[in-house]
Amino acid sequence: MFLVLLWLSSFFIVRRKNMRNSKKRNIYQITLSSLFLSLSVIFAAISKYVVPLFHMPNGGSISLVMMFLTLASLILGPFYGLFVSLSFSLINLTIDGGFSYNWMSIILDYLVAFSCSVVCSIYRKQYFEKKPQALIYALLSFAVLRFICHFFSGVLIEWNGDVGS
Repeated sequence: MFLVLLWLSSFFIVRRKNMRNSKKRNIYQITLSSLFLSLSVIFAAISKYVVPLFHMPNGGSISLVMMFLTLASLILGPFYGLFVSLSFSLINLTIDGGFSYNWMSIILDYLVAFSCSVVCSIYRKQYFEKKPQALIYALLSFAVLRFICHFFSGVLIEWNGDVGS
């Protein structure tokens, strides 16, 4: 699976270098953003309903969604990466049934946590220079920032006294 993703990303790199016309590039970026968004939604649904193997007891799961959001930010840039991640966070909120503890949980667990994929655009130049560590650095930075968002969401919810007691 990982090899297929690497092959697809190398195809997009080669294809991107041949794009010179701005109208064609915009259509190409919109098409790729819809592709990455649909792949993210499909893998989120698969990990939630078909193979619920990696679900944590207090919510959350391990899935390949971060890979597609990272690739969207790396290949398409920060603007389209933010569009894909915000769209996915709203779709994921509806897939999860709109479950949240309060309004801070919605903002931190969904909107801000997935929007951290824009930080992956920092490694965009290295990614297009075909340095293999760029994808790993981008995934790690996205994972760390997403963990920080979920951590502070849990701290703020406990601090407000909405859970437990």
